[in-house]
Amino acid sequence: IVDYRNCSIYGLGQVKRMVPELSGVDLGTLELRFRELLRDNLPGLFDRKLTAEEERELRMGKLLQAYGAKVDPEFIGKCHDAFAEGFWTTRSLMDGAAEMLEMWHEIGLPVVVITNGNLEMQEKTLSMLGIKKHVHTLLTPGNSNELKPNPGLFNRALGLTGAHKERTIMIGDTWQHDIRGALNAGIRPVWINRRMIPRPEPMDVLEVRSLRELFLMAGNTD
Repeated sequence: IVDYRNCSIYGLGQVKRMVPELSGVDLGTLELRFRELLRDNLPGLFDRKLTAEEERELRMGKLLQAYGAKVDPEFIGKCHDAFAEGFWTTRSLMDGAAEMLEMWHEIGLPVVVITNGNLEMQEKTLSMLGIKKHVHTLLTPGNSNELKPNPGLFNRALGLTGAHKERTIMIGDTWQHDIRGALNAGIRPVWINRRMIPRPEPMDVLEVRSLRELFLMAGNTD
């Protein structure tokens, strides 16, 4: 629903201007590395050994260190602040998300957002983008004690809404956590493959490039 990649790229662009060692690094590559570092830190967040703020600063330090930049706490803090400013000011919905959410709201379909992100940050995002009223439930490690692709997290979403697996779809843009998690739980997934990367597994999964494409497909279905 939320376009995290573009706002992360913008925030990292702010950091790149501050760090000479990053000058030759493609922003897409930088964003992918930053996202991978988040996955590495998820166990610490899950076990509450790290706060969200500590995780973000730790991740920024690891990113700078990976490219040979200095990693003293003061400079890491400045880079983190620059990233956060760019990240939050460019936060936006995925293309087609507003129309899709409005359609689901009008026909009474419950929407559950399942994320491995920080609960406070996710709630802030929903409020900032004006979509909180369209979301029935928000599930994160902070209020569920589970991580994607654990099928228990997806089954909990079904239980909270009273939905049945055979009448439910899961829409996600990461194969490892979203698509694999839905398949593990026996739920039909739809893969948002914006970068048109090769399919990791030969599974029977509906693939679209955007939520708008999915919205148009739904609108053309009798």
